[in-house]
Amino acid sequence: MVPGPSGAEEDGVLVFVALDGVKETSKLVILDAKTFTELEVAELPARIPFTAHGQFVPPLAGRSLVV
Repeated sequence: MVPGPSGAEEDGVLVFVALDGVKETSKLVILDAKTFTELEVAELPARIPFTAHGQFVPPLAGRSLVV
């Protein structure tokens, strides 16, 4: 949960990594915390395991991830 500027309990976004097991790829997903509406989905350049908490994934040469 990343809180929004108002500080209200539901103001902000939820950010998490989702694994596509069939494709063996990961996505970074951002949802509105109040409505759970999908705001952004970014395909990641590598599969990130479920133990991703606190891990750093360096960018690929010439590519950047903008969310």
